[in-house]
Amino acid sequence: MADWQQPPENSLISLAHGISNSDGIELDLRFTADNELIIHHDAKVSVNKQLLDNRNPYVESWELDELHDFGFCSFRQMLEHKDILKNWHDEGKMVCLELKRPHPKS
Repeated sequence: MADWQQPPENSLISLAHGISNSDGIELDLRFTADNELIIHHDAKVSVNKQLLDNRNPYVESWELDELHDFGFCSFRQMLEHKDILKNWHDEGKMVCLELKRPHPKS
C-alpha cells in the first residue's frame, strides 16, 4: 500500500478527502475578475512569482480560466463533485464558507 500524501490545499481532491474523513470542511471564496467564485484563502495568487509575469498579484484581478491553469478550484467545480455533494447533502456533513472581500489594490 502506498503512503498517503497530502493533496494540494484547496484542490478538489483535498476538499473531497476532508469532507469524507471529518465532520466537514471550511473554505474561503474570492471573486475573480470575471465574477466567478474561486476557492482561495490568500489575497494574492499563491504561485511562484515568476508565473505572475509582473501582473497584479491579487486574486480578484485574474479570470477564472487563468486561475484554473494554475490548478485552483472554482466553487462551481466543488458543487459538481459527486463525492463532496454526497457527503454534504446526503450525509449532512458541514461546509463552512467564508466570502472574502476584494483587496483594495486588486
